[in-house]
Amino acid sequence: MMWKERYSIGVDLGRDYIRAVLVNLDGKIIEDRTMELLEINNLEVLSIMKRLIQELLDTSEDVHKKLLGIGFSLPGIINEKEFRLELATNFRLKDISFKEIQEEFNLPIYLENEANAGALAECKLGIAKDLSNLIYISITEGVGGGIIINNDMYKGRNNKAGEIGHMTIIKGGRTCNCGKKGCWETYASNRALIRDYNEKSKENVNKISDIIKKFEIGEEKTVQVVEDYTDYLVEGIQNLVFIFNPDYIVIGGEISNYSSIFSDKLKAKTFNKNEFYNKENVNI
Repeated sequence: MMWKERYSIGVDLGRDYIRAVLVNLDGKIIEDRTMELLEINNLEVLSIMKRLIQELLDTSEDVHKKLLGIGFSLPGIINEKEFRLELATNFRLKDISFKEIQEEFNLPIYLENEANAGALAECKLGIAKDLSNLIYISITEGVGGGIIINNDMYKGRNNKAGEIGHMTIIKGGRTCNCGKKGCWETYASNRALIRDYNEKSKENVNKISDIIKKFEIGEEKTVQVVEDYTDYLVEGIQNLVFIFNPDYIVIGGEISNYSSIFSDKLKAKTFNKNEFYNKENVNI
């Protein structure tokens, strides 16, 4: 049996959804399922995941025979050995065990932090696959990071490396869900951009796409909000460049859908008046 005829299932936990895909070993998506997550609690998360996995298994008898395992992309701190999501601060989730999924389906399972999963994808299949040093910045409700050094994932002593969203960029700044003040994600996450826009415009939008539409027509307040947001992004990116000297910094998440707006701004601001690096040294 050829290896490319084998399958795996990938499960992604988002803020208000759970997505599960069946893929072959060429990375081609065979089946794709998404369910809305109406309540964010341990029981509901596991229940929907099991339902989606079963749906994918039921698509074909062939899948049962050739499935290698199930991988989970999860926000927060992962205990890989115990198959546990220890903490997802922005989701208000804590201590979810995935052992019951392993036992129910009798398949190998793999847990990975979503930013680490993004970093692995970029260095194995994506834009940085021929390079050895990469920082992947995942911008969602929070800001997470996946760090590849010399082609290896860097996870630190307790697998907690990459929590870049909690480095302080403004002393005594905004209060973060983690309890600290001035964390990068309180200025550079999706919710930070939406919050800043709503405060300045006195409106109540809840989608980044709505903000971008107003930016594109040149609405003055929106332009200023986007410029400020870009400055906050740059503050953290510069720190990462100085610490890690990567080949690539890849930004993922909804913001990456608007790279035509943010890409040139980020590059210009990151390397402005910088004697150590220029845009030829680090790709963003």
